[in-house]
Amino acid sequence: MQFERLDTHNYKKIKPFFDNQPYALSVFSLASVVPWRDEDGLAVHFAVEDDTLFLSAIHPAGQDEGYLGLPLPPNRFGPADLALLAKRLDFKRFDYIPGAYIDAHGLEPISAYFTVTENRKYFDYVYKTQDLVDLTGHRFSKKRNLIHQFEKMYLDAGRVRIAPIDPSNTPACIDFVKRFYEQQGRSHDSDDRRAAISTLTEFVGLDLTGIAVYVDKEICGIGTCARLTPKMGVLHLEMAFHDIKGLYQFLDRECARQLFLGRFEYINKESDMGLVGLRQAKRSYYPIARIPCYKLSLLDRSLHLTGLDSGSPFEKGGKGDF
Repeated sequence: MQFERLDTHNYKKIKPFFDNQPYALSVFSLASVVPWRDEDGLAVHFAVEDDTLFLSAIHPAGQDEGYLGLPLPPNRFGPADLALLAKRLDFKRFDYIPGAYIDAHGLEPISAYFTVTENRKYFDYVYKTQDLVDLTGHRFSKKRNLIHQFEKMYLDAGRVRIAPIDPSNTPACIDFVKRFYEQQGRSHDSDDRRAAISTLTEFVGLDLTGIAVYVDKEICGIGTCARLTPKMGVLHLEMAFHDIKGLYQFLDRECARQLFLGRFEYINKESDMGLVGLRQAKRSYYPIARIPCYKLSLLDRSLHLTGLDSGSPFEKGGKGDF
């Protein structure tokens, strides 16, 4: 099998494999794979063989540090097939395996070939679109109050404009991203900064939709959306200057209204990547579910299971729920 490095010029080759993929885990969106193709020093490669897409993340230190992704379409690959594939390609693990795959094949058959471990920092947060549009009830009262303060100060005074992201304002959106990370005091070479700029640079090709919020004629917040399943879209980028009170809450509601409502029943806001502040922010919007993510490590001789206690009654594998 001949792998080649994934770059923006060849995303069209792999796009058809994502159009009808069945999983509610955000990494199965093309708009996740392409911008994050160089995360943590791992270069994403791909190969197409027998009408199947194979993805691998290769580390300069060698195969032991890299991993394989679940092939697409996945229905041809049971646990034994994955084990044979890993041995054939000389990889020791698969990563970003959705809970729905574990549900479909069963833990016991999978554990005959792999150690199964939760990758909890990449569990996705899922919300009902209508909940984030309406923001009804006591639990959202603080969000509503912040939005009201923002609207009174800026919107009612005619200082706010919302526009779709398109080629005419993409350079200004990229400039906003750079200023956003400068305001955060973040590294100019961070993975998430590069991914955000790549997302905007390849905005049209990745089939994204998005909005930009202008305050006093300057972009101060952006949000982007991509299809994941027929019922669910992913809010890939959601960024706003924190020094404008209520702007983030206003942006979040407008993303739900303008990018998801009438198109997707559910919003996937991706994972918290193990960051405490991000976890608190995502939980503050009361997710209805979390989508589990696992690692499969190839067994040599013994069977061994780790980390399979979900710890939460609302974490789901996604058996057709979305």
